Amino acid sequence: FLDLEWQVSKGGDVHPRVLEPLISLTLSTKTVDHNIAKKYIGQLVWLISYPNIRVQFQSAWGLANLALLDDDARLKIHSAGGTKTLFEWYTDMDHMVQLETLAAVANLTLSSEICEEMVDRHKCIPFFIDLVISNKLKHAQFACIALANLAYKESFREMIRSSGGIVALVGCIMSHDYQKRRHGCRALANMALSGSKEIEQVFESKGLLDKVIKMAIRAEIQTQQEVVAL
Repeated sequence: FLDLEWQVSKGGDVHPRVLEPLISLTLSTKTVDHNIAKKYIGQLVWLISYPNIRVQFQSAWGLANLALLDDDARLKIHSAGGTKTLFEWYTDMDHMVQLETLAAVANLTLSSEICEEMVDRHKCIPFFIDLVISNKLKHAQFACIALANLAYKESFREMIRSSGGIVALVGCIMSHDYQKRRHGCRALANMALSGSKEIEQVFESKGLLDKVIKMAIRAEIQTQQEVVAL
């Protein structure tokens, strides 16, 4: 971190793997390593706007890993301005940095407290739906995961529905991409927690049911779980 601060003041280059020692702690299975990594959340949030794509990528990668650990880490990221920074810098980011940013944001949606601000302040529901229907395959997968997490809450389900989310998620299941189909299935399963004529109507299509049944017999336990839930 001292090297990064010195280099940004001098306009010099940084080592492309400068943050990997810290990232290795976020991937550890030991709580003591996680606690060390959490101490640097503020610096990782600051480095999202660092004038070096590799540093931005690694910062988002570290935050994505931390946001998957527990609610304590997610709230620390949020309190350090991480949610705001990730959304505000997204459009100016390189393609690969965007992917890691979406991974971090999707993991932050596991916190109900953070979800409220994402929806109210950052208008994340139409943002995610636009990504789901885009031609950016990996972006769509992360957006689908985020919508699935948001759909656990009834008020968010209504907002997703009114924003055209059901049609977008059905499109995921009809996709040629397996991961997009699987995550779309999970998101639709959560949307179906509330009764909806719209969901009933889309399942009257034999093509959609055929896709779901085909997924159900895939020899892969996670997919079977998503289909059974739906």
